Amino acid sequence: MKVMKFGGAVLNSFDGFFRMVEILKGFQSEKLLIVVSAFAKSTRNLQLAAKTAESGNFDSAFQIISDFIDEHIEFSNKLIRKQIVLDSLTKEIKTVQKNLTDYIRGIAITAELSSRILDTVLSFGELLALKVTGAYLKEQQFNFESVDSTSIIVTDSKFGNASPLKQVTAAKINKSVLPLFDKKSIILTQGFVARDSNKDITTMGIESSNLTAAIYAGFLWADELIIWTDVEGIRTADPKIAMHTKSIPLMSRIQALSASLHGLKLIYPSMLEYADEFDFNIVFRSAFKPLGESTTITSKTNNNPFLIISNSGLYYLSKNDRESEFIFNIPKLNHLISEFSFSADMSEILIQEKSYKEMKNLSKYWNIVKGYSLITLFNPVINEETFNILERFIRIEKIKFTFNGFNNRLLIIAPDQFAEKLIRFLHTHFII
Repeated sequence: MKVMKFGGAVLNSFDGFFRMVEILKGFQSEKLLIVVSAFAKSTRNLQLAAKTAESGNFDSAFQIISDFIDEHIEFSNKLIRKQIVLDSLTKEIKTVQKNLTDYIRGIAITAELSSRILDTVLSFGELLALKVTGAYLKEQQFNFESVDSTSIIVTDSKFGNASPLKQVTAAKINKSVLPLFDKKSIILTQGFVARDSNKDITTMGIESSNLTAAIYAGFLWADELIIWTDVEGIRTADPKIAMHTKSIPLMSRIQALSASLHGLKLIYPSMLEYADEFDFNIVFRSAFKPLGESTTITSKTNNNPFLIISNSGLYYLSKNDRESEFIFNIPKLNHLISEFSFSADMSEILIQEKSYKEMKNLSKYWNIVKGYSLITLFNPVINEETFNILERFIRIEKIKFTFNGFNNRLLIIAPDQFAEKLIRFLHTHFII
């Protein structure tokens, strides 16, 4: 059995849907569970509608929802050719519109948007993706069953960033999903969403559809999770920034976790927990070049230099001249130290804006500057030539670097405006 995830980068065009079908045809001898996520910009538009309604502007929020629904109907009209299938899908989309509008109206009336209600609103993006994809697979005559993940995955009640409850979720998958494979070769579901024990819809964090896929892969004992994107594997740097990037053929789970914590958004950190516990590989492939380069995350370690990641928009904190007990006076910093510490004595760290806003009285213990990037290079070759190369670039003001020998990472902090230039420089000298 294999689990596959198709994201918005693939399912945002007719060609993407065609590619998905061709891929599925190539796995006809396999049992497949397919996870889809919301189409491009869906989550952003739903969040905007909810926030607009909270401000009391129902008319504007209603227009955002109307445009959002119209885009799905227009896309479906061009994607689905059989009228009977299209009519059924359009009816379902209209039902979604009615339910979604009711929530938006309620938000506007109360002028209140709780995290619980926001999760429900955001879930409609994945629901529509599930319905459109299901209609297309039906038209293509696949033998499949559609399952709503909100009836399968159970989480805690931390809305916006809920954590799966493993035991009860495993039981539901064994009871309600696994038996479906006796009659169907493909099970289709959506990512990102779940429910808590109170039956309220939850979401597991932005970009958590990969986590959904990993949950199913684990509890179904799949031998492989394939994540289909629009890029050939995980690249040595962001192709939008650096030229001549290469695919990284292999990454260990530990390396992948470190990369995700340092800004690689393709990998959702907790998905690796399931890969490790149930010992399945995670493969990143391009749906548009399925036989092209790929990246496999496994138990084996890659010792070659790879992956430059830039985590931008950070706050750079350096210790001031106050008491050395500054760390212990800010408990919320403790969980950040291992991820964003720069200097060995932890006198320099970088934190994200969200974390910065949660903390109070930081300036009492730290000198704070906003707008820094943390750039990470894994497995660099460190010698005298390495430092000579870096010295040529370090002449730019306020750029610092350090080497973490334990994790074999080169860490560089730089103002955001220099980050892309620095990434291209590092990629040229260390990767190409």
